[in-house]
Amino acid sequence: AIDKLGFGHSEKPELTYTQYLWERNVQDFCLEVVGRPVFLAGNSIGGYTALGAATALSSAKGLVLINSAGRMVDRDVYASEQEAMGGQTLRAVMEAQGLPPSKSPPQWLLDGAGNLAIALLRSNVEGFCKKVYPNFPDMVDDRLVANIIRDSKDPGGYSVLASGAKLPPPR
Repeated sequence: AIDKLGFGHSEKPELTYTQYLWERNVQDFCLEVVGRPVFLAGNSIGGYTALGAATALSSAKGLVLINSAGRMVDRDVYASEQEAMGGQTLRAVMEAQGLPPSKSPPQWLLDGAGNLAIALLRSNVEGFCKKVYPNFPDMVDDRLVANIIRDSKDPGGYSVLASGAKLPPPR
């Protein structure tokens, strides 16, 4: 199993955390460490990451989502939204606009946004999490809130927390 970079008790290096970084981390782990067909599972934002990684891995044989963060839509809604984007994925639209996943805002801007986000969100972590879990807001409990606040105080934690505001819609 792999722990998401920057979450829980793992180190939180000063990186620009994006969905694409986490997806690539999971893909690389599956290809380089596991080296055979995999079933991916993820909880919360890890479910969101597992979903994205599974779409890019030919070796993914199954997917388990546990209390997955992000907006989940049925096929008809997805098809309608994709048609509105000219049949392209959000990633393709971003790349066409010169915003490829490998480019990010300057670090000083991310640092400032991260510190501001921490200051604003610590007092309302519960409310923010309930928006992240629109299908099951009752899954946000005191333990989850306390863990997020504790993790946000680790060096580099603000960068991880701020990344939650940059998640693209699932594809």
